[in-house]
Amino acid sequence: GLDDIQDAASSTAWGAKTVKWTLKSDIIKKISLGSAKIQLIIGRNSRGFSYGKSVNPSKDDPYEIAELVFGIWNERVASIKSNFKNVRTVVMVKCAELNKVVVFEKDTTFFQFEDYTWEWNLKKNLIGSIDGVKKFRWQPSGSQFTDMDVNVPKQAIIIDICKPSDFPKEKLLELYGWDNDKFHSYKILEISKV
Repeated sequence: GLDDIQDAASSTAWGAKTVKWTLKSDIIKKISLGSAKIQLIIGRNSRGFSYGKSVNPSKDDPYEIAELVFGIWNERVASIKSNFKNVRTVVMVKCAELNKVVVFEKDTTFFQFEDYTWEWNLKKNLIGSIDGVKKFRWQPSGSQFTDMDVNVPKQAIIIDICKPSDFPKEKLLELYGWDNDKFHSYKILEISKV
């Protein structure tokens, strides 16, 4: 959703998204250089559900479909913005080794389909580009709408996750209040009853 988290006092809503960094390059270095980009699934915009029409990539005009897909997105954003002054997306990027996470926020904005060049790719997905750079992908099969060119800002929060150390079993039992002598006495008593 676009309003997973809500704060009435500040009239702010956040959509929460998680993505995994799967590239071999170091995300932290790319962030410091200002070149870290991710692909972010931002919604499921179904032409069939919203307009009662199926999609045929072999026949349908990509610009017509893009207008409908963006119309669904923009209507969802408008609906949330009618209730909140601030609408944001908070993104958590999990690093491949799961030893770091990167967290940042971005504005949740309207998009204008006219700003992009639209075409069907070989997988029959709708691709929106600017100057040859792919910006959006919409997959008719699942109606998945992806922002393909999200910048991870230099001021993103980077959280290191320490690998947990082994905790000694004896210490855990001691903290729990385990009494080994009472346990053995209880087992002997139980066995003698049988």
